Amino acid sequence: MPLAYEQRCIFRQGVQARLDAAGIPWVLAVDSDNTRTVEASVSADLAVHTVLEGAEPRHVVRIPHGGALPELARMKVNLYVKGAARGMVVVRLADLIRQAYGEKVGSPVTTQPDEAGTFV
Repeated sequence: MPLAYEQRCIFRQGVQARLDAAGIPWVLAVDSDNTRTVEASVSADLAVHTVLEGAEPRHVVRIPHGGALPELARMKVNLYVKGAARGMVVVRLADLIRQAYGEKVGSPVTTQPDEAGTFV
């Protein structure tokens, strides 16, 4: 299976390990430091790639593999707003980001300050 990843992609090692564990041969067809290179390769059907659900570019599609590929590890996205930097504009922007992301992936979004007043 040809893979396309940026050199520092957080998914890369986990995907390679899961493919190895499942006995699925793979080759790193695209090893780049540029997101556009990866996206171009994937949209041209030269390789596959992983992204957070809901963050796929419009010009790519999910592979309907019917369970032939291993499950991916669950990833969480955290957004922190430092208490000292928290003004009305920052709080509102953080809320908009949380709402937009939560709507894309259908996950609940919570806003709660930690003990230092940092919103998590």
